[in-house]
Formats: sequence, structure tokens, C-alpha cells
Amino acid sequence: MKKSKIKRSLILTVLFTTISVAVGKLGCYYSKSPIDKEHIESVIHAKQLKALEYLTIAKEVALGNDFEYLPKDFLDIQEQYSNQNQICLAVYKNWYLKHWPIQKIVLPEVFDPDLFSQTVILLGHNYYLCLHSRVDNIDIVVLSFIKTQYKHKNEYLNDEFANDFNLSDNVLLTTNFLSGTRIYDSDKNYLFSLEGETDVKWSRFLIWTSILLFLFATVCFFQFIVNIIDLIAIKKDLFWAVIMSIIISIIARLILYYINVPGFVFEGDLFSPELFSSGLLFFTLGDSLIDALWIFFTTIAVYLHVVKQEKKGLRIEIKRQLLVLSGIVISLLAVFIARYVTAAVKDSNIELELYKILNINGFTFIALLVLLIAVSSYLLISYLSLKLLHPHYKLKQIAISHFISLVFVAGFLFYLLDISVLEIIFFLFLTLVSYVFYFLKRYHHFFVVVIVVSLSLYFVFKTHDSYEKKWFDSNRVTALRLTSSDDLDTEFQLHEISAQISKDTTLQNIVSNSSGDFTRTSNYINNHYFSEISRLYNVRVFCFLPHDSVFVDTSSVQWQPWRQHYENRAHKSGLLVPNSDYYRLYRSTGSTRYIGFHLIHSLLPQSLTVVVELDDKLYRLKHGLHSLIFHDRFDYKTDNHDFSYAIYYDDRLISKVGTFDYRTRIDRQVDSTEDVFTEKNSDGYKQLFYRIDKNQTMVICEPKVNVYDLIIWFSYVFIIYYVIVLIVSIIFNLPLIKTLLAPTMRNRIQNTMAWALLVSIFVVGVASIHFTFQITQHKYIEATNEKITSISKEMNGQFAMVKDLNYCDDDYIEFLMDKYSEVFNTDVSLYNISGNLTASSLKDLYDENIIGSKMNYEAFRSFSDDNLSKLILHENIGKLKYYSAYIPLINSQGTVLGYVNLPFIGQDNARTKDRASMIVALTNIYVILILLSILLTVFVSKKVTRPLLIVKQKLQDFDIKKQNTPIEYEGADEIGDLIKEYNLMVSELSKSTKLLAQTERESAWQSMARQVAHEIKNPLTPMKLNVQLLQRAWDDRAYDFDSRLNKVCKILVEQIDALSNIATEFSTFAKMPKGQYENIDIYEAALSCVALFEETKNVKITVEAEKKTDLIVVADGDQIIRVFTNLIKNAIQAIPEERLGLINIKMKTQDENVLISVFDNGTGIPADMQKRMFQPNFTTKSSGMGLGLAMVKNIIVSIGGTIWYETQENEGTTFFIQLPLAIRL
Repeated sequence: MKKSKIKRSLILTVLFTTISVAVGKLGCYYSKSPIDKEHIESVIHAKQLKALEYLTIAKEVALGNDFEYLPKDFLDIQEQYSNQNQICLAVYKNWYLKHWPIQKIVLPEVFDPDLFSQTVILLGHNYYLCLHSRVDNIDIVVLSFIKTQYKHKNEYLNDEFANDFNLSDNVLLTTNFLSGTRIYDSDKNYLFSLEGETDVKWSRFLIWTSILLFLFATVCFFQFIVNIIDLIAIKKDLFWAVIMSIIISIIARLILYYINVPGFVFEGDLFSPELFSSGLLFFTLGDSLIDALWIFFTTIAVYLHVVKQEKKGLRIEIKRQLLVLSGIVISLLAVFIARYVTAAVKDSNIELELYKILNINGFTFIALLVLLIAVSSYLLISYLSLKLLHPHYKLKQIAISHFISLVFVAGFLFYLLDISVLEIIFFLFLTLVSYVFYFLKRYHHFFVVVIVVSLSLYFVFKTHDSYEKKWFDSNRVTALRLTSSDDLDTEFQLHEISAQISKDTTLQNIVSNSSGDFTRTSNYINNHYFSEISRLYNVRVFCFLPHDSVFVDTSSVQWQPWRQHYENRAHKSGLLVPNSDYYRLYRSTGSTRYIGFHLIHSLLPQSLTVVVELDDKLYRLKHGLHSLIFHDRFDYKTDNHDFSYAIYYDDRLISKVGTFDYRTRIDRQVDSTEDVFTEKNSDGYKQLFYRIDKNQTMVICEPKVNVYDLIIWFSYVFIIYYVIVLIVSIIFNLPLIKTLLAPTMRNRIQNTMAWALLVSIFVVGVASIHFTFQITQHKYIEATNEKITSISKEMNGQFAMVKDLNYCDDDYIEFLMDKYSEVFNTDVSLYNISGNLTASSLKDLYDENIIGSKMNYEAFRSFSDDNLSKLILHENIGKLKYYSAYIPLINSQGTVLGYVNLPFIGQDNARTKDRASMIVALTNIYVILILLSILLTVFVSKKVTRPLLIVKQKLQDFDIKKQNTPIEYEGADEIGDLIKEYNLMVSELSKSTKLLAQTERESAWQSMARQVAHEIKNPLTPMKLNVQLLQRAWDDRAYDFDSRLNKVCKILVEQIDALSNIATEFSTFAKMPKGQYENIDIYEAALSCVALFEETKNVKITVEAEKKTDLIVVADGDQIIRVFTNLIKNAIQAIPEERLGLINIKMKTQDENVLISVFDNGTGIPADMQKRMFQPNFTTKSSGMGLGLAMVKNIIVSIGGTIWYETQENEGTTFFIQLPLAIRL
């Protein structure tokens, strides 16, 4: 039968797994993105019709006012076409752009007939359907958006089709006629081609079917494990059954891993090594989840076997191997748990610092779930090992075994894996909890709270400690990176440039023919050597003769020798780039600057030195619109506003980045050490000192996690774990949910108060967040206005004497834009009076055609038509949305020279971060308030209901046979009145009980006296009669007087013996002594009693026990002998003389009790007598007082046991006795 179950479950496992894999492969297929040619061409046709309609309206305006201005109704039409149809309009007048769309489209300033004569054109990175018409000197161009297609994509810049095409963004648009699906207009003219990218497609129905089948296969597999355990446990023992189940589970798990079943699951981020991977034990987060579930269900399989066999009477061969195995298993599982938490921090990108609530995602919850499942397995294994071993070993032996295993096995591995001793204490505590739960034998909500609290504390302690170690380890790498190079490619180019410039004869000739004007020299070096580098760096080239000076506007001595300004700074605060003429400097803004010195040999009488400055655009403008093209190059540390670092040269601070207030001199204690890296914690900060060389030291600093954050961290972990436990309890109807939902007064009070507090906290929280946002918004508007005012004053002062921007030097204006951008930490663009770009700190974006060179048309019209002094608009480029401010540039005569644009990217991000920080802070505060409110409701409800629970307990313990104590309560409330009435009832009832007891005693003695009198009277009557007859024979001098005398004497002796027995029984029952309780081996006691009846004829008495040792009870030895003697004697007397008597005594353990059955094959007990079997004075025999069974029951009850019987007439009777086993320590 067992073998057939094993075969069936194994076949079903293989069958469901195979079908799951097959269905999964059918559900996952590769396909090109679908292209509905007919639909796309219909959309094209509709767009062309709309564009023609728009063009007709525009022509009417051209004929009406020659496009000198745009009528209000036309502006509304323009907005409607733009928003609804993604169609925009550009107007050229006299070949120059007069009106342009609000969107930042890359349009040529001069009309290009060749470009706009095409039906599909590419402007920047956008494809448009183009419709052109000319009215006199006006060219009208209507552009219908088709697709944005970038060469380089990132978070902000993504390909996107017009909405009505319903195409995947992965579809590539090309004008190559020979490739892809060709699209034509309504006149069958070729427009463009579409190429669908091969993509992975999933059939949801088939995938979910595959998952369901795989779950069925998993259930069948664990049923297979249960059957294997049952079979091996029967044939051999449980030890080998457990070993085989573990081996089979490990093999099955490895097979699943190596064949990736089901395969489609492993394609997701859950199984991505980039998210989490830590060696062979934890491949990925998904594998860790499967491993934890595998361990849990294997444990459940063993547990189910134990429970099932326990109902039949668990049979297990006692082996020390099982004791050792249990210790090893829980130790290895402890190592698994500890190592998993460490790996989840050090080797993953999962956010486990839960006080950073905005960084939490679904993977955080999965990581927490893995730990909860593993800890649940640990508790279950500890409980299961105790359940198996305690009937055979003392608790002390099991505890010592587990303790030794944890301390030595796990401790040794802990030492290798650098895990603290506190973790061993945590696992010992979990083991203790499982022991306590085992002995209490009942569920209590307190256990759940204790386990969740301890697990939450352990998780916070462990992860916090791991994050501290990870911080120091990772920042060692950061320090090396920051001091080595951010851009190895650039430094390699600088190495080559240094070698080439020194040998460049063309440059030498240019310098020789310069005649003191080195402009041509600078341009040559810039264009010939730095055209590629200028994409990432602002390049400035200066030419100096030995005695030249340089103007330094940031110094009190503004004219300084150029060597003093450049060379001293490079040598003191810079690092020489290997094999080059360049130094790498660090600035307080966090940017990297290179300074190079090239000595040019020429025919000039004095040597010429070319100084090249390279300013890193990435760091200086990383919060601006440069993030559109440099977004993927930013290091995560630069986005962490808590991260700071500083450079010390000769123990003096020369530069710093971040918010930390560094000392001007380095710590002497740290400076005296020769270690390359030094760790230090002080003033609430973590500090890492990196000695670069004998003169330079880098200090990296970041705030430590404070107590408040730890409390928040713990609160979130506790809530998550408790909610998970509640959900599981609801799904599986566990005792926890029954306890919480029980309709008790305490629960009603708790629920009412909790909901009232939660609703109040929620309302206050929402209101506070709303008003905080308003205050923040107002604060940022004020800050923005202040910055706009400052920039406006600065630029108006700078250009006060300028009459026309067209007469200014472009390079100088470009330099000013870069300077303002750096000083005010924002991008700056300057447009001329016609709305054309003059200069910008965003030159790269214009060069890359990310945005057009025309200013926002709405802003242009607002200034030119409405004469506004300031305008702030919402703008977007790709998915990057930001505020953009425009202000006019005015000279000292009040003439508007142009318009200044300030896109507030950094401020918008800062506002978002501040709002997020406020949400986190408020959420954290309210989480603590929620926990405190829940604790308050529990405390108040307990205090309110405590008197009621006392009354309930007193009523439960109320026993009319005992002395009941009154309840002490001083409260003068309704409960106090109830307790007073209870105490009064107890007092009155005590009096009534005494009277009743006295009456019962008198009645009992009267009844007993009557019974004794009756029993004594019965033998006295024949004794009197025989004596009288003997007296008559004496008087008559009967011849047979001697024989009569002997006969009478014999009768008298028999009757006197009967009277003696009556007296003995009565004395024994009435004067039952108090037992001398001690540990009694119940099996040996039964054997000794059976030995007394060995000589009884026609009766066979046997004693059986599942185990013949350790059946120890606490009782009086003489009383136990009396119990067995009475039961055996009654059994013998119940067997008819003509029947071979069989008396069978069996013993077996049930939980913490021993069950004894005494069977006889006698006549049984008639139905009318069964209810009075244990009453005194009742007997089914012709002799005796019927006190034997009553005495047996008194003895059994006095030692905490129970006695009952089962009988069938003419077949026999079985008496059952259940006694508690002695607790074995």
C-alpha cells in the first residue's frame, strides 16, 4: 500500500512538472513587435487631412495680417491642434523664422526648401510629417509628430511614437526603402519603413496554467516525501527516514536549479544576480525564497508523519543519532539564517533600511519573507525534535545537545563567517521559546508577539551591523576611485596630448609667427587636440610669456603672476596624472579640474607656456539639464546628500564636498597612524581616512544611524512581520486570528480605541502633510524669486553698458553663462531680442539637438506683446519635467537686450527630495504613534477588563468543597459593585456549604451506620440461633452434643471472620491515610501485583507495555498496589468458574500521560448497575460492602488521574486509568 502511494505521488510529480515545463515553453515565445500597416497608413492619412485643415486656417491668417501677430482665436486653435493631434506650426517670413511652436523643436533659423519639401523630415531626434505652403513672402510649415527616436537613451530620453499609432516604442523608424514594413500615404507615395524588434512575448493564460501545474507538482512531491518517511520509518526507523527526506529534497532542489524549472520564472528580476547574489548558498533572491520554502515544507512533511503516527501510537526506535541529527539540523539552519541576512545587505541592491521608506519596494518584502519562513522552520524543527525525543530523553539531555550543537557547530561556522555571539544567543532564545510552547501545550498570543519582537530586533541589529561594515568596505573602493580617476579615457588622451604637443611642428610655426597675438595658437590647440574632450569638459586655453600676469577676481590681489596662480595651486592641491603634463585637482563643488602646462619651443625670444584648464561638466551641472545626456554617468555617491569627503594636504583642509563641517586640520591621532585606511566613529558620524601619500589624506564621512531611525526601522519590521502572520492566520484559520476576533469585551474595547486613534492619526497626518507641502511650495517660490532677482541684478549690471548683444564677444558671453551657472548652481541661457540663442551653459544639449535654439514661444510672446518682467513656466524635455523662469535682460538705458532663461532642475529635485523627506519623517512619526496607540489600547483594555477576568477566574475556580477567598478590589464603580455582590455570595455560600457538609456527613454516617448495622446483623442472627440450638442440646443431654458443638463453633468462627472483614473494610475506607507521594514505576508496580495472583486457577494474567522503562508517575506506592489488587480481584470474581479467565493489563504513553487498561473476559456489568459502579456501598457480589471501586477512584483522583470503564455483557469489562507522567528534567 505504501509503495503504491509512493509510486503514485512520484508519477504525478514528474507528470505535472513535465506538463508545466511544456506549457511554459508554449507560453513564452519570441516575436517581432506587431505592425498593423493598414492602421498606421489610416492614421497617416488622418494626420495629413488634419494638417491640411490646419494649413488652410494658417493661410487665412497670412492673407489677413501677414503674420505680424497671431490673433487670439488662432492661438486657441493652435493649442487645440497641438494637444489633441500633436500637430504644430512654424512660420517663416522673408526666409527667417517668425513664429515657432511652443515645444522645443529643433528648427532651422533660415528656411530650407530642400528640407521642408520632403513629406517625412527629421528635426533633431523627432520625425514629422511635413506639409508646406508659401503665401507671398511667407512660408507656412505644418508638422505632424510621428516619433521621437534618440541615439542614446536613458531614464529621461526614450523613444516614443505618437499616441494614435498604437505602436511599441521598440519599433524602429527608418527611411531605408529596402528594410522593414514600408508605409505609404494615400497617394501611394513612400514615406518611411518600420522595423519591429524581436521581443519576448508571454501568454498570460498559459503562463498561469504552467505555474498552477508546477504548484500541483510541488504538492505531489512533498506528498511523496511524506510517503517515503512513512515507509522508511516502518521498515527501519525515523532517523533514516528523516535523513532520506533531507537528501531527496536537496537533490530535487538542485535539479530544479540546474534545469531552471519552470524556466520563465527565472527570467524575472527576482532571479537576477544584479539584484542579489552571494556565492553558492544564495544564488539569487528568488532561489533563497525557494530554498526557504523547500526547508519549510520538508519540515512540514516530517511533522505530518509524526502527527499521523502519534494518533496510532508513535513507534520509534530510540537512537542517539536522532538526538545528534536534530542538533546539527537546527545549527545549520541557524547558520543559513545568519548568513542570509548578511548576504542580503552586503551582496544585494535591496533596501533593507526600512526607515528609508521611499526606497522600499516589493523585493524588500520578499527578503523579509524569506527570513520569516526560515525562522518559522527553525522553530518548527526545534518543537518537532522535542516532541520526538522528550518521551525518550530527559529535557536536560535534549537542551544540552542543542546547546552544544549551536555553540560548537554553528559557533565554529559563525567564526569563519564573522558572525557575532549575540546571534547564538538569539537562536538559543528561539529554541527556548519552542520548548516553553511544547510544555504549555496550548496557543497563546503572547508567544506570537515575543517571536515577532525578537525576530524584528534581531533583523534590525544584524542588518544595521552589516550595513556599517558594508559602508566602510564600499567606501574604501570609493576613496580609491575618487583619488585615482573618474575618467580614465580622458587621462589617457591627456597622456597622448602631452606627448604630441611637444612634437607638433605646426604649433611651433604658429607660435613663431604669432607676433605677440596668441589667439590663433589657442584656437589651434582647442580645435586640434580638445574637440573630443570638450564634450565632457569645458576647455580653456591660455598662453603666457614668463612675466605675464593673470586677473584673479576672487582674490584681494587681483593681478598675480600666472605661475603663482596656476603652478602653485597645481603642485599643492593636485595630483600629477601619470606620464602627462596635467594635474588633477578636486574642488569644493565636487567637480574634477585638470590643469596642464605645455612649454612650446619656437623662434620667439621668450618661451611660451600654454596653460589648459579642463572643468568637468558632469559634476558641476549634474543636477541641471546636463542630466539628459550625462545621466547614466553619475555615481550614486554624488546623489547622496549625506555623503561628504574632503582632501587634506600637509594636514590642512584644501577642498571638501558635501554638508559635513570638516575641521581645518586633520585629527592628529589619525594623522600619526601609518595605516592606509583608518575607521573612526565620532560625533554621530562614520569617518574613513584614506592616506593617499605622505602629504595627502582623504576623509569620507556620513552620518550614523541614530536611535530614532533604529526605532522606526524596528517599527516597520515589526508591523510587516505581524501583518504577514495575521494574513497567514486568516488564510489557514490559525488560533491567532480566532483570539483576535473573539467577541470578548477586551477585544471590543481594543478595536474601538484602536480604530478611533488610527482614524484621528490618519486625518491629522494627511492635514499636516498637506499644509507642510503648501509651506514648502511657498518657501521654494520665494527662494526661486530670490535667485531670479539675484541673477537679474548681476546680469543687468554686467550688461549695463551693452547696446546690442550682436556686438558682444560670443566667447565672453559663453564664459559668463558658465560662470553664472557655477555661482548660482543653475543652468543659464541667453536669447537675443528675436528669441534666438546667443549663449548658454547648456551648449552640449543644443549641439546634440536635444532642444531647439529658439526660446519658449509662450515666453517670447509674453515679453514682446505683454511686456512682462518675469515668467515661470512648466517645461519638459522627454520625461524630464521642470520649472523654467524667463526674465528680460535690460541695460542701463532700460533697453531690452534679450531674455535670460533659468531652468530650475536642481531646485525641483531638491523640492521633491524635501517633500519626500517630510513624508518619510511624518510617516515615521505616525508609525510610532500608531504603535504607541495600539500599546495604549492594549494596556487600557487590560486594566479595564482585569477585574472581570479575576471574577471569571474566581468563578472557574469556585469549588463548593473548598474554601473560596473573596476578591480584593477597591474601585467604587460598577465592577466594584459586582465584586461586592460576588464576595457576599461567597460568604453566604460558605456558611451554607458548612451546614450542608455537616448535614451530608451526618447523613453519610447514618447511612453508613445503617449499612454496618445491617452487615453486622446478618451474621449475628444465625450465630444466635446456633447458640440457642446448642444450649437446647446441652439441656437435653443429646448423644451427639460433641459433633453439634464442633459444627456450631465452625459456624461461629466463619461469622466472626465475616464481621472482622466488615470492620476492616469500613476502617480502610473511612480512615484513608494521606499518601506519601514519590516517583513510582507503574509497570513494576503492576508486575508485583500480578505476582500475588499467579497461583489463581483457570486465570491467565498478562502485562504489556509499549516501553517498559520510564513509565514513572508521582503517587503513593501502597495505594497504587491497592488499586491494581482491587481491579485484579474484581476481574477474577467477575469471571464464571466454567470459563478460562483472561486478564490483560496494557500500558502506553499519550502525550504527557500513561494510559492503563485492565481487561477481563468476565460476564460484564449489567446496564442497570453501570451508573452506580463507583458509589460506596454498591456491590454486584453477594458479599462485601462495595467500597473497593470507590476507594480506587479516590486514589486515582487524588493523584490527578481519571478512571472509567467500557463493558459488554457476557464478553467482558475494561477499566481505563489515565495518570500524568512525572516531568523529567
